Amino acid sequence: MLLKLVNNVSTIKATLQSNHKLTYIKLKEDRLTSPDTTEIERHIIMATYINSRNQSNPEAAGRKKVIETQLNSEKRAALANLQGVNHSLYSEINPLHLPEVLYLVGRYYDQRELYIALKSSIAGVISIVNRKQCLQHQRAYLRAKLEAVEAEISAIEAAEGHVDVVGIGSESCSSKRRRA
Repeated sequence: MLLKLVNNVSTIKATLQSNHKLTYIKLKEDRLTSPDTTEIERHIIMATYINSRNQSNPEAAGRKKVIETQLNSEKRAALANLQGVNHSLYSEINPLHLPEVLYLVGRYYDQRELYIALKSSIAGVISIVNRKQCLQHQRAYLRAKLEAVEAEISAIEAAEGHVDVVGIGSESCSSKRRRA
């Protein structure tokens, strides 16, 4: 429950609305370096550390938690497992915001993480595209390409017809040259 209080990963909105004021939790001993520190405790300590680094700006703390825990697939999977969350982060993002989200992933993480994010959000990215307009452009392109192919075929056929005529004329020209 304390982990959910300081960093609820059930939705991005929940993360942004988590407690960003709690900056320190005193445990019985220095649990951060202790070998028996639980995963939950580590995540709580990380969330309160983000809060302490952004004490004067709770919105910045919320954004940092989203970037650190929601956009990192491994951290999000671990937190989602601990909090019983089992849905995709990218399904809740407005497709029009996906380019910005993917930019943030690329800026803060490596290409592997960006690939995971892109793979997870591809349905949303595709939904942005106006499918009908895309198909209309493709049809216009293919028609233009077909017209170019037809024109080339016509030119070849005309040239073949012309080659026969030219071929006869050129034979007579060559034979005239040979005779001369």
